[in-house]
Amino acid sequence: MLRARRDAAFPRLAARALRRLLHDEPPPLIPRKGERVDSVSEDILLERRLHEQRMLHASVPAAVIAEVERLGLGRRKGFHDQPAARLRRAQVLQRIGGGGRLVGKAAHGGAVEWLRLNSSRLPEVALLGHSNCGKSALLNALSGAPVRNGGIAEVSARAGWTAELGFYRVQPYREAGQKAAVAAGGVEEQSALERNLARKGGGVLLVDTPGYGFAVGDKMQLRQWRKVLQEYLTHSAQLRLAVLLVDATRGVCAEDERVVRFLRRSGVPLLPALTKTDLLSPDDVARAHAVVAQQLERLGLPPVVMPMLSSHFYVGVLSFWRRIVNEIGRQPLRVVQEAEPAADPSAAPRSQKVETGMVADERALYAARTIRKRGKCKRAGAA
Repeated sequence: MLRARRDAAFPRLAARALRRLLHDEPPPLIPRKGERVDSVSEDILLERRLHEQRMLHASVPAAVIAEVERLGLGRRKGFHDQPAARLRRAQVLQRIGGGGRLVGKAAHGGAVEWLRLNSSRLPEVALLGHSNCGKSALLNALSGAPVRNGGIAEVSARAGWTAELGFYRVQPYREAGQKAAVAAGGVEEQSALERNLARKGGGVLLVDTPGYGFAVGDKMQLRQWRKVLQEYLTHSAQLRLAVLLVDATRGVCAEDERVVRFLRRSGVPLLPALTKTDLLSPDDVARAHAVVAQQLERLGLPPVVMPMLSSHFYVGVLSFWRRIVNEIGRQPLRVVQEAEPAADPSAAPRSQKVETGMVADERALYAARTIRKRGKCKRAGAA
């Protein structure tokens, strides 16, 4: 029965493909194989198509090509080799896998809640990006945990699954535990800053943020997520760096541009990074880097070789970690305006009325207008 239906449908599909070819029509916009239909929109598919067209005309610097080859990025022969991926994961564990754990999550509470979760005053690195750009998968890769199942951060193929600020502590192994690994040639020797981060009670706090753009939440939820994210980026005193994760198959979208402008106005240091490079060929990874770098340069960012990585196969993760450490070492503590705590009506005396509406100036103006209106009414009545 199924075979008969397939044989009957084949002529129609072949005729449709032939018409597209003869009339030079573009192929239909469809999600990738294995991608959830409820996690992509027509706009996302169109942005991917436009990104592919830009890649065809991109001029790639030699430094980017060399970096792609050095890291072994892209879909190449044996790229999905699981023994090689396990070896790269072991190297991550030897270098930065110590103490990777969830400290806590915050959806509300403001600066008081952030201070409670980061009582040790560790440097914070915020992971930003569009929904389903790979933030949670990168967190698991940086901790040396399985990317999909059993990691410190919950990963879902459904866009917009992360609905809170998640604070994850990642601490490098101490130097004493590194000697055997360094002697074996598996990892490089730690830098001075990494040794400082590896001290007892040290480390880096990675902050997983809700993805913006298309997501499963309703409009009210999306507004609330946006408000929490903006408050954190504006008022967190321990925030040293914001990492903007850009999907290599999509490029910089309109929401990314708004976030970049907001970060530049807020004075937050920004490091862009290219994710999901395992979905492209090595040449296309280099072209995607060139397109994204050009888009960010138009927004005022300096032209640099961005970190490129594949979290699922642990490719480029160690290089990305070194970039984070270097950026943290270069950035001083921010001077931010502390968010004013919300007024507590229960703290006021019972005899004192708590003003929940207008401020004093507005109340005085309202009283003056009322007096004038009453005076006019009296004069009109006397007349």
